[in-house]
Amino acid sequence: MQQRKNVNNVRYVYVNLNSNESKHIKTNRSLNKSTVKTRRGRRKSFRKKSLVKTSPDTWTLLHSNIRGYNSKKNSLDTILNIVNPNVVTLNEHGLKNKMKLSIPGYVSYNRNRQNQNMGGVSTSIVDSEKDSTIKVMESDGKSEFLITRHSQFLNPINIINIY
Repeated sequence: MQQRKNVNNVRYVYVNLNSNESKHIKTNRSLNKSTVKTRRGRRKSFRKKSLVKTSPDTWTLLHSNIRGYNSKKNSLDTILNIVNPNVVTLNEHGLKNKMKLSIPGYVSYNRNRQNQNMGGVSTSIVDSEKDSTIKVMESDGKSEFLITRHSQFLNPINIINIY
């Protein structure tokens, strides 16, 4: 059984992959500059220092309204390699029926739309924490949400991903 720990630093990172010109990363910490090549081949600077984990006590949640996972898979993989999050929550991934979201190194829970375009939510947990995480609830009907419980902490954390 894994020993429960007290997390001293929880970080939330929001990534906007919808801009035609660049990829925007917002975080709740100070940043240093770096550059990334945009979709149109231009270089865009963004700040990167706090996007890389600096302490084993840092637990990171990355969130994006991705507006179509299949078209932004490569961009998301690049950002995941930089940010290295423990949990990834995506909204509007656009997967239908029984399609599964697959991110290497993560276990994913999806709530897909059945008969409409776009929509859907998913929560992906890094493989090293999958044994201490459970999917508590999934919406039924028209609402779209997932609730996961992360019990590796002294005070367990519930993540509610709502679209």
